[in-house]
Amino acid sequence: MDRLKRKGLIFLIEKIPPWHVDKYNVNKIMDVVYQRILSQLMREVEPKDCRIVLDDYGIGSNLLKYLDFLESRRAEIKVESKAYEKYAEVRLASVIAKREKEKVMEAINKTYAINGCSVGSGNANDPVTLKWIEKWKEKGKPLVVVC
Repeated sequence: MDRLKRKGLIFLIEKIPPWHVDKYNVNKIMDVVYQRILSQLMREVEPKDCRIVLDDYGIGSNLLKYLDFLESRRAEIKVESKAYEKYAEVRLASVIAKREKEKVMEAINKTYAINGCSVGSGNANDPVTLKWIEKWKEKGKPLVVVC
């Protein structure tokens, strides 16, 4: 990806803290973050030179209005369900997000491993993560669950 950046690929990464996901509607968070990222990108690139592709997760009216505004400035806008199946940009964004998540999880695993047992991916269905939770509880560590 760094090689692609040198060839003109522009991307921004914004991490959403877990306490926001616990507290707010995820779709609304995504709307705000996407609009903020697009606004930053539009400072560097003319809308007419952009194709913006979003997976339709249930985009809210404010982001739709902003996308309409960008389209009026001649940006190409694509909002489709399962966009990752059709557009390389969405697949690439997924790869970038996965890479960033892996970096975060690597740091977490270095800090919170217990007797060689790592946190794993952090996903609820990951057997390594589930084993780590058991070890964490065995150590008498507090386990806070927010639903």
